[in-house]
Amino acid sequence: MTDWIPGTEREAALAAAVEAHDVAGYLRVLADGELLLPIDADAAVRGDALRWATFPSGDTRVLAAYTSGTAMLAATDGAFTTFRKVTLATLLDQWPDASWQLGVDVNLPVGAIFPVDQVRAALGPAPAGDERPSRPVESPAERPTKPTMRTEVAPDTATGPDAGNGTPSVMQKVLPPDQVRRYLDDGYDLVAGYVYKAADAAPLATVRDIVTGLGLTYEGSPFDPDDEYVWVIRWRSVVASVFRVPFGGTDASHLPVWGDKGWVVEHAPFAGNGFAPHPSIPIPEWKVDSTRLTSGAEMYRIDRHGRQDLVAVYSSSAARWQRPAGGTA
Repeated sequence: MTDWIPGTEREAALAAAVEAHDVAGYLRVLADGELLLPIDADAAVRGDALRWATFPSGDTRVLAAYTSGTAMLAATDGAFTTFRKVTLATLLDQWPDASWQLGVDVNLPVGAIFPVDQVRAALGPAPAGDERPSRPVESPAERPTKPTMRTEVAPDTATGPDAGNGTPSVMQKVLPPDQVRRYLDDGYDLVAGYVYKAADAAPLATVRDIVTGLGLTYEGSPFDPDDEYVWVIRWRSVVASVFRVPFGGTDASHLPVWGDKGWVVEHAPFAGNGFAPHPSIPIPEWKVDSTRLTSGAEMYRIDRHGRQDLVAVYSSSAARWQRPAGGTA
């Protein structure tokens, strides 16, 4: 592991966003300042500053960008010492390939990879103006002492989801339709599979939004974007350690990209980068083998127009789901 530590207020703010798994906050910090795009020394001499430094990730490539010269040296083990500076808005305006992703400070503790559409959606339209890339400059930073490489390509969520203040987050799990009766009739109180913070998934309001935005359109899926209803459970998580970020891909060849963190192989459209495959909304994703629901967990039925009806509330003392008077079946 590199001995690099955040050297600027901006990098410290990114580190705090990573710790909190605050994707929107990370991108806001990233937009407030310039990024360094590495180029090799020969390209600098030739004036070929628009060559892009990339590395493979699954079926696509990641464009490398850094927040400081020191970060670039540490992350690349000194492979690059020359760079050009751009704002994030300018970089998005010049983006060379729609299939590429953006990698910021990859191999460092603040490193993250984002689909470019997620970055665009989070930042909104680029400001008007004639921003041009500057000429290549030499990094003034000192090279770190014997840095070692590691794969750290998304926010580190080893501590699991929480609200950032010690309060358990409200999580959301989409239920396969054929499991709804098991919960309601048998008092079933376990969930497994892919889960999300309810607040992160809130923009997905309708059945179609949820099914497509969370990637529930895989081959053999019990969900359909044209379904009349979808059922979700929301509960406060109290055992954060059971939640793991599902790094991986759609076949085993993608796992080495994530180093020792790669562990999940799923059907497309699984993204494998710690986020649901929604094309424009960043929704952090976790996977859990099995966890018990807390008392007060709520089941909702959501229709194709976005109406949400409370179906039942779980009581751990009664070991059953209690339906409100006049509630939805």
